[in-house]
Amino acid sequence: MNEIQKKILINSIIEESGVNAHSLKNYNYVFFGSARFSSIFLKTLASQYFLPKIVVCNPDKPIGRKKIVTPPQIKIFAQENNIDATQPKNKEELENIAKIYQKNGAELGIVAAYSKIIPKSLIDAPPYGTWGIHPSLLPKYRGATPIQSALLAGEIETGVTIYQMDEAVDHGPILYQLPVKILPADNYLSLEEKLAINAVVAFLKTVQVFIEKKDGVPEIQNHETATFTKKFTTADGAVDIIKNLPLEIYRKIQALNPEPGVFTLNYPSREGQRVKLLEAKEKTGQITITKIHPAGKNPTEANLALK
Repeated sequence: MNEIQKKILINSIIEESGVNAHSLKNYNYVFFGSARFSSIFLKTLASQYFLPKIVVCNPDKPIGRKKIVTPPQIKIFAQENNIDATQPKNKEELENIAKIYQKNGAELGIVAAYSKIIPKSLIDAPPYGTWGIHPSLLPKYRGATPIQSALLAGEIETGVTIYQMDEAVDHGPILYQLPVKILPADNYLSLEEKLAINAVVAFLKTVQVFIEKKDGVPEIQNHETATFTKKFTTADGAVDIIKNLPLEIYRKIQALNPEPGVFTLNYPSREGQRVKLLEAKEKTGQITITKIHPAGKNPTEANLALK
């Protein structure tokens, strides 16, 4: 999705929601996040004139084969917009952020795709508490991989949930939910972007209902119906071109690229070689692999119809 398409999508969703972002007060909030989802969310939220007071993200880490120490995208965005960024390495440093809250008068905490457990003392520190932004319709798909899990399951709808955080993972009362359709061509990256943009609208709606109008009622999750996701490993990306159903292979390609990736050892004419399956398409029930990456070679176009 290019920037023009993104802007059109944002405007259409906001218009449909009835939220006038420009009429809302820009609350003094602290943002926790590190992954791509959180980066898209924050950049989109900033485009609606909601900039955080402080950004909390993971420490810089080595990336790629050359192990170049690289900051999270969130930190880069903060630096570009003159926003303070802090990168706690442990629980003690994380708990110290409560002092920053007090110093800067933070009113709200927002957490989106932040990998560390946030202490209850920090969750409860701001007057409006801390809100979690989760890319599923909770209590379904709690945990680290809700987007991949929805694609693997062949869901036709998912969504975003704004919830009041507590000590358990994705467990607190629901403040607002916004359903999002999953299109047949959606892959992990496209769905992640769509959900992050919709999450901004859901957040603005939550601000309007729970803070400005003060007429929202949090809904306790039905914990008995909760489903949980897991972190995927390289082994989860293995497929057998002959034995696995074409639809199963397609869903893995859509869900598990770029990480941990999908591969096979019995790609036609390359038996015994490890071949990454990068892209596929589905048309009238026919699954076709359209891009592969053989071991030791460059990625290349493909045209393998699965039977």
